[in-house]
Amino acid sequence: MVICDQIWMEELEAAVFRDDFCKDKLKMLVVEDEPSTASNIKRLLCRRFNAYVDVAADLATARLLLGSCRYDLVTLDQLLPDGSGIEFLIELHHNPCVPRVVMVSALDRSSIDPDPLDLGAFDYIMKDEKMACLLPNAVRRALGMAQ
Repeated sequence: MVICDQIWMEELEAAVFRDDFCKDKLKMLVVEDEPSTASNIKRLLCRRFNAYVDVAADLATARLLLGSCRYDLVTLDQLLPDGSGIEFLIELHHNPCVPRVVMVSALDRSSIDPDPLDLGAFDYIMKDEKMACLLPNAVRRALGMAQ
């Protein structure tokens, strides 16, 4: 119990520091289990938006981070080690402070049921050669930024 409380306090202190550190920056969360893809998305968001970006390799970590920090945007993979992005999207939709979500997946959108856009995702981007161009545009639109 003491160890769990200590870990929780360390996470809370890190979140408070992150919120203080990021006051004037966009905060984004990349939920992606493939390390190289997560790194590429993080780098893209940092460079294009000068954002503070956290990465969660699974839904459990994403839940923890979303509970400790307010994010402006989440990029969400569909296939994760501990669940599906669709299930998480449904869960997020019940949160009163839900950030904008852009799904980023190797799966074709037509193969996912129900459609992520019907569940509250702002956009759906395929992990392909166009992602580096399409993702920043989707993020700008999701956040209501001028092109």
